[in-house]
Amino acid sequence: EELRNCNKNELAKRLYKVKGINGDGRIVFIFHQEARKDELVSRECGMGHSKYDLNEPKAKLRLSLSYFNALVEGYDFELTTTGEIKFYKKAP
Repeated sequence: EELRNCNKNELAKRLYKVKGINGDGRIVFIFHQEARKDELVSRECGMGHSKYDLNEPKAKLRLSLSYFNALVEGYDFELTTTGEIKFYKKAP
């Protein structure tokens, strides 16, 4: 419910893409506005930050399932071609 009350700028700080899953089960995310090559991001962030910071979004996150709390595109919301996020009332 918290995300449904956020404005566009607040939502933009929280939007990440899943990049992969490590062998230890942690999920790797890349910030949706990150445009640098993977090598440059990894050089700056290493394996990724293990905590999300709303005030300062990180280019790369690596979160364990115990810290993972998210909505999923196509299940919880739709991202339109114009970049608008439309939340579903219920899962489709």
